[in-house]
Amino acid sequence: MLDRLRFPEKDTMQQILRTTAYVLGVSAIAAMPAGCGGAISSNIPAPASAVQPSSVFARPAHHGSSSLLYVSDVGDSTVTVYSPASGKPVSTLEVPPAPEGECTNSAGTVWIANEDAAAIVEYAHDNTKQVAKLGDPGNYPSGCSVSPKTGDLAVANIASNNGGPAGELSIYADAKGSPTIYQDAGIYRYYYCGYDSSGDLFVDGIQQDGKFVFAELPSGASKLTVLTLKQSISTPGGVQWDGKHIAVGDAATSTIYQLSISGNTASVVGTVDIKGGNAAAYYVDGTDVVALITSSSEVGTWKYPAGGKPTSTLKLTGTDEPFDVVVSQ
Repeated sequence: MLDRLRFPEKDTMQQILRTTAYVLGVSAIAAMPAGCGGAISSNIPAPASAVQPSSVFARPAHHGSSSLLYVSDVGDSTVTVYSPASGKPVSTLEVPPAPEGECTNSAGTVWIANEDAAAIVEYAHDNTKQVAKLGDPGNYPSGCSVSPKTGDLAVANIASNNGGPAGELSIYADAKGSPTIYQDAGIYRYYYCGYDSSGDLFVDGIQQDGKFVFAELPSGASKLTVLTLKQSISTPGGVQWDGKHIAVGDAATSTIYQLSISGNTASVVGTVDIKGGNAAAYYVDGTDVVALITSSSEVGTWKYPAGGKPTSTLKLTGTDEPFDVVVSQ
């Protein structure tokens, strides 16, 4: 598809992401089309077993009523904010033209990767006024993460116009100003990224031949290190620190893997099966994980790391193409 949709034409990567997501039957990025160096997986998760939608979405018990759920929608260029306590939308953020990956910090500030605008926008918790907009020139941002150690903002760019179509990693010191750019020859597409509690950054993506790749940028390091992962992952999913381990999703199988890192090797120490859930669009929230549901316009909550069937669901209102979900408190 990249041969047909040349950079920097409008909507190129958004079309790739949308086409891929809906071929797989999910609402967030799942795999790159064959023409982009990746093959579409046939291992598509089955719909969740019948779970009755709840009028009140199950909120993690350790969080107060001020918790908010942010759902980005690339189809209508909005981010809808829901109250988990009531299960109802409380506000809508207009983020044209393509809000995708989201991330938050301990203060509840939310950043949204705006792929078509080559920018990342920032909102304070429960505030509809945009705080800041960080330019990510020449890039197509897909996912982001904030370092709990330094406050730096990392952005995974699935592709770039900066010297070629390969993606890159943008890092904004203290989530401000212009980014420092990182690339590695072994990574062709950068999908999602996540910091651990020590400020080490992890990113997943694919090589040019479409194979999964996982890499680390240690805190203070000047270059990425591709890690050996002792687990076959079909399609890059979300990357997040869960409080003990780095969690990495396989978007094709509704599986989240808990990883332990030793040197240049990442080993699986736990497997979380979120039945019917989207392992690209998920957010680990203490002893729960919140994720988009692959078979419907809903968000579900599962016990973490037990997984299994969702314990409750929330019906999304007026959504077109939901992409990601994050919890802000």
